[in-house]
Amino acid sequence: MEQNFETMFAERCPNHTFLLSRMRCALGVSRIEFSHITTSNLHKFREYMEGEVTSNSLKTYFAVFKAFVRECHNDGLVRSDKCLSALKVKSTPQQNVALTESEVRALQQYYDRLLTNEGHKVEKDVLTLFLIECLCGARGCDVESMTVNNIHDGRLTYISKKTKVLATMPVHKRLADLLARKPKKEYSRVTKNRIVKEACKRCGIIEPVTICYHGSMVTRPKYEFCAFHTARRSFASILAAKGAPITEIAQYMSHSNTMMTNRYIKVDTNNASAAALSFFND
Repeated sequence: MEQNFETMFAERCPNHTFLLSRMRCALGVSRIEFSHITTSNLHKFREYMEGEVTSNSLKTYFAVFKAFVRECHNDGLVRSDKCLSALKVKSTPQQNVALTESEVRALQQYYDRLLTNEGHKVEKDVLTLFLIECLCGARGCDVESMTVNNIHDGRLTYISKKTKVLATMPVHKRLADLLARKPKKEYSRVTKNRIVKEACKRCGIIEPVTICYHGSMVTRPKYEFCAFHTARRSFASILAAKGAPITEIAQYMSHSNTMMTNRYIKVDTNNASAAALSFFND
């Protein structure tokens, strides 16, 4: 059976199939073939994508794409993987947002209203996955294989696929129900990000926020900065705001060290804590 680039990519990277349509547009072709993986074509692909997404997101997307091409090179389907240097992207200063505990609660209430209505299947599915991550801090790849069987005696336990670290934590009272509703269908990152933004807007998460975005300071309604990965940042930030030790949060998030955990904790500088105000007002 003849190997097809697009079919293989869709099978191995189902959450990133949107990259195929972007590459078709960049190259002006109707289908991506293995023969299209050349230095000049990947330069065109990178230049096209640089006008579509942030450099930091681009690095993540290209990491997936390059890993796939390297596998194809090892299988003898791509002549050389040296062309992948054309996808090198420079990082730019970038900040992210996290939801507060009250904002996550507002999303839960919105989700509960959705469950009582017919339709809205895609929105229900995406918010189910988003809320699972908000309430346990697991990566998307770990949530995919997580079931109610991971809950024992009031604790959630699983081994991270990425870090191979054992994560165990008290189980949130809503988690079992969310896991029981977890969809089997996989959705693209683009679809999930769009739905999270729309849901946050409907929940009134619209206060102006100023962050470093695309290398510049930008002020926009908060929901515009929200995406699917906001869930894990929210989990870490909410626990940190409650005073949980960072070593404990790292354990819950299956991080191998606290340096990574620090990157997930977003401090709300618009609402200083009493401890911080005691310094500034002294």
